[in-house]
Amino acid sequence: MLALLWVSLDRAPMKLGLLRQGDWAGIAPMAVGLAALQNALEEGNKDDWFGSAFIVRLAVVATVSLLAFVAIELTTRKPLLNLRLLGRRNFGFGILANFLLGIALYGSVFILPVYLARIQGYNAEQIGLLLAWT
Repeated sequence: MLALLWVSLDRAPMKLGLLRQGDWAGIAPMAVGLAALQNALEEGNKDDWFGSAFIVRLAVVATVSLLAFVAIELTTRKPLLNLRLLGRRNFGFGILANFLLGIALYGSVFILPVYLARIQGYNAEQIGLLLAWT
């Protein structure tokens, strides 16, 4: 892949000055918010979710940071992620359809087998036979 990129990309000098034009005010809260959300989701199960003060703090940091990210992206002239595109009917409905498809696939591939194993007491073979038709 690197060889194909090396051959196919045009030779042009790097424009490091473009880094100054980056949406750093949007990148910082996005990075903090996603990191806090990921840690809260990964550590929440072993730390008793919102019974843990650490998880509550992570959730608050994630919420505040991600809301700040959305506000910054909606107000800046050159956003990192143009959220205004979601207001366009076709693009917005396409994203919604993909989101719903993702939920359906996640539910059928991950959550349903976990439910069948933990709640219904099925073994791996029974779960496989039950989900083979999907």
